[in-house]
Amino acid sequence: MSAETELSLELLNKKQCADKLGISERTLNDWLSSGKIPYIRVGGIIRFNWPRVCEALNAFEVKEIERCAK
Repeated sequence: MSAETELSLELLNKKQCADKLGISERTLNDWLSSGKIPYIRVGGIIRFNWPRVCEALNAFEVKEIERCAK
């Protein structure tokens, strides 16, 4: 199995995902409710595909706007 394949299979639980993001589980739940990050639900179990979470959050990246000198 290649390293790329292993990364795509990295599934995290809520605590692990919140810890990696540096946020509380409550904030993570808010992000789930608002659809900011993707997750996998099987029955009552929720898991996160870490690379897909990172991709989804990249959409919220704020790029600096160059200001014109006056």
